[in-house]
Amino acid sequence: MVLFVLIGVGEALVQELEIKFLAHGVMDALGIVYPQYWMWLECDATFFKHLQFIKSNFYLGKTHKVDDQDMMVGELLNVNDLDCQQGVFKYTMKSNAIACMAPPFDLNPLTKCGTL
Repeated sequence: MVLFVLIGVGEALVQELEIKFLAHGVMDALGIVYPQYWMWLECDATFFKHLQFIKSNFYLGKTHKVDDQDMMVGELLNVNDLDCQQGVFKYTMKSNAIACMAPPFDLNPLTKCGTL
């Protein structure tokens, strides 16, 4: 009996989290900005899916309640720009992923300056 109660509590928690954090997949999709993503063998297959997810979540303005007033937040990304730039982005990330992952890890691989 206790096991069924715990399962019910767990399912209720998951449902509550899904309601409060609708765009939890955004974190996974934003992995495209990290070099580790581009060293993964399946990155080509998942890139388009992740880019579509990002575009669907950030291409429209949204309303947000602040002090009981609805405030409009403009779109964060331009879908047309993303479509035009995705090839250059993908090529740049794939070309530099290995260099970014090489030691020393306290240097910015682009500027060769310390990050500390």
